[in-house]
Formats: sequence, C-alpha cells, structure tokens
Amino acid sequence: MHVIADCGVGLRSHRLSDKLGDKKGAAEMMYPYMTLADETEITHSHLMEKDGEQRVEVHFERPTQTGFASARCVLPSYQWKFIEGFTGEETAFFEEFLQHNAHLLYRYAAQGGLRFA
Repeated sequence: MHVIADCGVGLRSHRLSDKLGDKKGAAEMMYPYMTLADETEITHSHLMEKDGEQRVEVHFERPTQTGFASARCVLPSYQWKFIEGFTGEETAFFEEFLQHNAHLLYRYAAQGGLRFA
C-alpha cells in the first residue's frame, strides 16, 4: 500500500530523450505533484493540445539500487508511453491514482504547477 508523503514545490526537469524519441536530448519541464512514501515522485507536464484534445503527461519515478524505475502516462487516454522497473501491481496502483487525481492534474497543468502561498 502506498501512502502520500508530501507534495512537492518548485520545478523539475527530466532528461528522457531516449525514452521519448527526442534525438536532440532536450530537457522537458515537469512540475512536481506528489512524493509517495516509497520515494516515488509524481510530476506532470503543462497542459498540451494535440488533435484538438487537451493532454497532460504524468511521470512516475523512484530511485533503485541501479538507477531509477520510471513510467509515463498520457491523460486523458491513460495510455502508457513507457514503464520501466515498476511491477504490474504498482502500475495498476498508478492507474487508479490517476483516475482519482486527473481533475487536479489538469488544473495544475493549466496553471503551470501547484501554487503555494
């Protein structure tokens, strides 16, 4: 069972050029959303539009002994771009998490991340 540890503050940049097919190696800006008790960090993109549909990409990343487990899901289709190092049970948890948090992820993506006073 995963327990929420805290919400992040500030911006995060992921270099995922190999996974996303970007041969230029450009960094992609992701905004922090939450850190789970097992150290999985959840970040999200800004609000994007493709083919008339508003989309948000959500990234999951956890340190491992050999690097990082990582996965990325595109909302609203809930299509996984990649999953590396997470189990099927963990991925199922992430999908349920996304179903319960999609409305907030869209709101924060439209604002450019969480706002703190």
